[in-house]
Amino acid sequence: MKIHVPHWAEPIKEEGVLTILAFFYRICEIYGYDTWYYLDKADFTKIANKYNPGAQGHLADWLMSYEGTKGNLGFGEPFSNKIMFKLKQRPVQGMKVPTRADKELHNERQIRIWIYILGCLTHNIVEDITDYSFCKMTGHKVAHIPEFNLTNEAVDRINED
Repeated sequence: MKIHVPHWAEPIKEEGVLTILAFFYRICEIYGYDTWYYLDKADFTKIANKYNPGAQGHLADWLMSYEGTKGNLGFGEPFSNKIMFKLKQRPVQGMKVPTRADKELHNERQIRIWIYILGCLTHNIVEDITDYSFCKMTGHKVAHIPEFNLTNEAVDRINED
């Protein structure tokens, strides 16, 4: 599955990092580059596939250790349960400067997470209504499909594969 990441993330190979950077890129493309965004640490670790118990306090060091992140990604851990991020403003569209790189996800877990994120961001694939999830396109419940039901139980099953 193809994802779009900032152009400076081209050399990164780890799919969890690529997924979280694609999420950051998508958020900034939709809502703008001029603000800081907050994300729950539990969500960050699920998206980035970073489950090292000792890493909870060192997510910034871990993420900033990847090539290209320094100077292009603002990242911090202001609270015990939140992270904050801000991408550097991308070049103006008219300039012939690359603004994104297309990367490929091969890991099934990361593909499922990216599909779930796209559904949440576009409001047309998955929608939570009380304790059910519906697909707006078909009108059918999708809560029984593991790809659209990423509870801790589903994530644990995915990690066991």
